[in-house]
Amino acid sequence: MKKIARTLLHDYPYIARFLLYASQSIKYNTKYLTKIIKEKIKRVIRKLQSNKPRVLQFPITYKCNFDCVMCGMQKMSQQRDMDIEDVDKILSNNLFSNVRSIGTNGGEPFVVKDIENYIKTIINRLPKLRNIFIITNGYLTERILNKLEIIKKECEMNNIKLTVSISVDGIGTMQDKMRGRKNIFNSIENTCISISNAPGKYCDNFGVLCTITKVNIEKINEVDYWAEKNKIDISYNIATIHKRLFNEDRFNHFSVLTDEHFKTLATEWFYYKFRRTNSEKYYSIYRYLLDGKRIAKCDYQVDGITLMPNGDISYCATQSKVIGNSINKPADIIFESNLDYRNRLVSKECNNCSHYSGSVAVEYYKEYVDDIIRKPFKYRI
Repeated sequence: MKKIARTLLHDYPYIARFLLYASQSIKYNTKYLTKIIKEKIKRVIRKLQSNKPRVLQFPITYKCNFDCVMCGMQKMSQQRDMDIEDVDKILSNNLFSNVRSIGTNGGEPFVVKDIENYIKTIINRLPKLRNIFIITNGYLTERILNKLEIIKKECEMNNIKLTVSISVDGIGTMQDKMRGRKNIFNSIENTCISISNAPGKYCDNFGVLCTITKVNIEKINEVDYWAEKNKIDISYNIATIHKRLFNEDRFNHFSVLTDEHFKTLATEWFYYKFRRTNSEKYYSIYRYLLDGKRIAKCDYQVDGITLMPNGDISYCATQSKVIGNSINKPADIIFESNLDYRNRLVSKECNNCSHYSGSVAVEYYKEYVDDIIRKPFKYRI
């Protein structure tokens, strides 16, 4: 039977293409229907539960050993960071009792010498926490590896998944340009390979994050080749205005959105990545670059909050203004008293934002499915 089927497909390639088309159509339209059902269930659950955030972004320090082209954090380096007692007090507020996921970054989180104690405090104060995401520049190899071993054990004891991401935006001197410091790539590469070659020792999940700017877009394929050669997962994004990073004054210098040549290169890159992977994230960024329309959903519209190193609170890290300081005023009061502002933010700013692009929103998922199904199929006889 198998031999007959192969002969038929060989002799009638249009039948092969039709069968592939049909199978793809069934697969992705089933995912579409599943997505709609899940989204409706989530909305019902949100109505039954409180309005408290489930996702927390918490950069624990303003300090950083780099000065990246798309970041203005260095101008905040003299600001005082919260100590552990401040963190403990703030996170004990009822607002954070429903947090499931936390993103810990900076600045550079591993310049905080007792970062493991901050993570322990976070775990102790967030009873429903199930995921910790740490983003680092990867430069302080020995310290990062030593601290991650301690943090990983703490997470294991509390049934929490630890994901670590290292920022790699170029190979060799390109990383120097992007990160504003010379001769850094070898150390970062050593950190990446050390973690990648010891699965489960330092974290549960590991990958590299690459931020695309005018500076590195023309050599971005070098990063892709490096990641593939070293069997390291990599995820791409585009640099954008980011209030948390204080980078508005650098936007024209780094953003591919301000120059048609670089924007075209980035659009082609994300289209290529979408075609290779069928990734919803890459499709949503491609569409944003193509026609300026956001089609990705964002947790921070309904489920997220950002806590800054000095205790300031904002709804999201990219577009939201600071709505209060949680050292001076209870976090739940700050959050609840500014919800009208969040609604205005969602209605006016979210459609213009490229950040936090992940899964495609339900209302645009059919377009994503149609683009996949229209893709030319390859088949083997």
